[in-house]
Amino acid sequence: MSFKTENILNIEFLKPEYTLSPRRVYDEPLNCTDKVSCGKEKSETEPKKDIFHNTPLRYLGYSDDIGAAVRVVCNKSSNALIKNLPKISYIPAGAYIAADVVSTYNKSKEEDGSKTALKKAFGETVFQGLTNILFPILIVGASQKLLGKGFDKFVPKLKQQISNNGEKITNRSRDIALALGGLGTLLAVSKPVDNFSNEILMKKIINPILGIKDNKNASIKSKMNTTQG
Repeated sequence: MSFKTENILNIEFLKPEYTLSPRRVYDEPLNCTDKVSCGKEKSETEPKKDIFHNTPLRYLGYSDDIGAAVRVVCNKSSNALIKNLPKISYIPAGAYIAADVVSTYNKSKEEDGSKTALKKAFGETVFQGLTNILFPILIVGASQKLLGKGFDKFVPKLKQQISNNGEKITNRSRDIALALGGLGTLLAVSKPVDNFSNEILMKKIINPILGIKDNKNASIKSKMNTTQG
């Protein structure tokens, strides 16, 4: 009696393309046979960093607010360059805002079309106007006004003196203290102002008015539907 045994050891995982290794077993899914496509799929799920919002480049947008904070010192300088620094500070802020809006438009145009891209670019303009111009300048101005009143009541050396003609007497120490107070306030409120403007004003009010959907929520819903299907 003879037996044919040549097919007994014909096991799938012994084929060359299924060579066992720690990386194949633990790092890659069992149904992933193409390393290039698997790596691509993984990278596509990771959100790309927005250089205009999530890097130090973001602080260029506050250059005009810094100018507003030090205006009290610069305006009384005899040097023409220093005196005009508050005005010059609008240049990098304007360039940053313009670059962010153009980047938002170009990126959205490729993904959603020109109509939606225009809406998103306009929404980004509103966001930058609120977070880089309106809110910080108002907050810095209010903080310096409160500091000035505090100096007048509690810090004699920093009290604003008035001449017999009714004009304010220059107090360099007071001006520097007000400028530093404005800068400190700006640093303290910049992140909360960004979060408030983005999470409340933009997502809850401006974007719904413009008809802009939250891409993050949309992608989550899409994944859930795909999983359920």
